Amino acid sequence: MMPIMSKTYRKAFKWRELNGLPVAEVIELNGRLWCFACPACGCLHELIGGALGQPFALDCLLRRLASMPSAPSVHRGANWRRVLADWHALYPGAASANTVLLLDEAAVAALDKEQRKAAAAAKRAAAKQTTENTMPMERKTA
Repeated sequence: MMPIMSKTYRKAFKWRELNGLPVAEVIELNGRLWCFACPACGCLHELIGGALGQPFALDCLLRRLASMPSAPSVHRGANWRRVLADWHALYPGAASANTVLLLDEAAVAALDKEQRKAAAAAKRAAAKQTTENTMPMERKTA
């Protein structure tokens, strides 16, 4: 069974990359490891044989179903192609993901913190550049 993420989680999901690979958070439920928010489809996938911190090939059932000529409508009548199209509209970069980097919750939190710091530094640099460009000419040469 592959539970589809709720709309709340879809809104909370952020497309993240590390070393060129999309990041998926690994969570433990009932003693089993799951990929939280598959970058290809936004669903939960059980992980078998994946190791934290290592690239893991995505075997995304939703993507396979959507590529079939007549994809079955299962899981409470969900239209697989529509769900996949909606996810890719939200996260276009997910469409090309074939492998994912598996990180635990602490590593994902550290990555988020690092990305926030980088974004803040870029924002400060842009503001400084804007300020320098708008200074009167006589103050620049003084």
